[in-house]
Amino acid sequence: GTGFFVSEEGHIATNAHVIDECTSMTVDGWGSPEIVEIDKKNDLAILKVKNDKAISPLPIQASGAKLGEDILALGYPLRGLLSDSSSDLSVTTGVVSTLAGLEGDRRFLTISAPVQPGNSGGPLVNRKGQVVGVVSSKLNALRIMLLTGDVPQNVNFAVKSQILIGHLLIAGVAQTGLKEADTNVKDNTAQLVASLRDSVVAIDCK
Repeated sequence: GTGFFVSEEGHIATNAHVIDECTSMTVDGWGSPEIVEIDKKNDLAILKVKNDKAISPLPIQASGAKLGEDILALGYPLRGLLSDSSSDLSVTTGVVSTLAGLEGDRRFLTISAPVQPGNSGGPLVNRKGQVVGVVSSKLNALRIMLLTGDVPQNVNFAVKSQILIGHLLIAGVAQTGLKEADTNVKDNTAQLVASLRDSVVAIDCK
């Protein structure tokens, strides 16, 4: 799975299902983390690593995503198949399709950015570099095809940033990762990703 730094003290946000059945866990480049908080209902978890290196937490958008907003999903999907290297960050782009998830669940966003197993827990960011969600799941295309006779495309889900902020507050995480980012929109995707990549980490679960 994937996670991202939300505090200078070494706190990492990810999905609860990423770490749910781990007997051991490693954050690439940072060693074994401690589990600070797990919220299975909202599919969120907070880990913490030793902050013995400089950490740049990703800023979180408190007001949430906008319908139709351009977004990027960052993560480490299909590790072992695509790559085992933590330097091989994957980036996909899309838009916020709906301001709700399955059956109108308002805790989630529906996004068009393609995601794969391993993207879970990764940040969904806008063009300002602000986190607007945490990538959580994808629609089961095979099941929908059997029900409707059609294969859905690019229907994926992310936990809203407002839910993440509430989870961080409950967990007592320092506010360093909640500050608003530069309000300037960054049109150059490569430059935007370069500014974020060190804050996104691969999580290995065994």
